Amino acid sequence: MTALEKITHFFELAGGDLHLLKHDYFVIGSAAMVLAECEMYKIGDINLLTSSADANFLKEQWKDRQVKDHVYAYDRIFRSNSGRFRFKGVDAEVMGNLEVNAGQQWVPLLVRQFMNVTVAGMQVKIPTIKEQHRIYRFFGRPKDIQKAELLLRHL
Repeated sequence: MTALEKITHFFELAGGDLHLLKHDYFVIGSAAMVLAECEMYKIGDINLLTSSADANFLKEQWKDRQVKDHVYAYDRIFRSNSGRFRFKGVDAEVMGNLEVNAGQQWVPLLVRQFMNVTVAGMQVKIPTIKEQHRIYRFFGRPKDIQKAELLLRHL
């Protein structure tokens, strides 16, 4: 499956639950780059930025899909009410109230500018390309800086 096919299949399977969320959610990361038609051909997972309450709801709805042995490699950089869930062909990572360690303090990730894209018949919010660039720079890891540089070609 291509990256776009994986994303589409995920929304076909998960769309009913996502429609029940109480707050806005955003697809971020590589999947957002694919949905913005940037030159991203692979995704490791689908990152969903949600409220903490919506993260709890999805954890309950998707408990049979939960990846129980997943180790979060970046817990010193990121913290959230999170869970990882296996859908056929791709994993989804839910991040409720994601915060980023910015030196000596935890700073919430807020999506300031977004656009809607249609996926599997649903309207899905993703950060604008400019906002994705800002978010990757904010994250600051080498792989994020590489993606931010790639996004510059699309601004």
